[in-house]
Amino acid sequence: MSTSVDVRHMQGEYHLSAEALAVLRRELCSEILRQLVQGDEQAALVAELTGQPEAHELEREAAESAAARARQAVFELEQALGRLDDGSYGLCEKCRAGIPLERLLAIPQVRTCRGCADARTGSLG
Repeated sequence: MSTSVDVRHMQGEYHLSAEALAVLRRELCSEILRQLVQGDEQAALVAELTGQPEAHELEREAAESAAARARQAVFELEQALGRLDDGSYGLCEKCRAGIPLERLLAIPQVRTCRGCADARTGSLG
C-alpha cells in the first residue's frame, strides 16, 4: 500500500500525523474484519469436519490451527487499536523509538522497531 501521509520528528520524539493515524486505524479495523471472517470460515470447517467420521484428522487440525491463528491476530490487532487510542501506537515497546510508517502499514499490529525485532530474533538484516 502506498500513501502520502507524513511522519514527523519533533523535539526528539516520534509523531505520526493525524492523517497517518487515520489511515492506520482504517488498516487495523479492516484487518480485524478480515481475520474475523477467516476465523469464522475455519471454525465452520472444523465443525463440518468434526461431524464427518471419514474426515482426515490432519485436515481438521489444520483448520483448528488456522482458526486459532485468526483469533490471536484479532487479539493483537485489538491491542494495537488500544495503543492507538492511548497514544503509544507507533512507538517501539523496547526502545521507545518511532516505528517507521512503512513498517506499521505492512504489519499494523507491530510492537517493536526493526532493530529491536532483529535483536530479539538474532537477525542481522
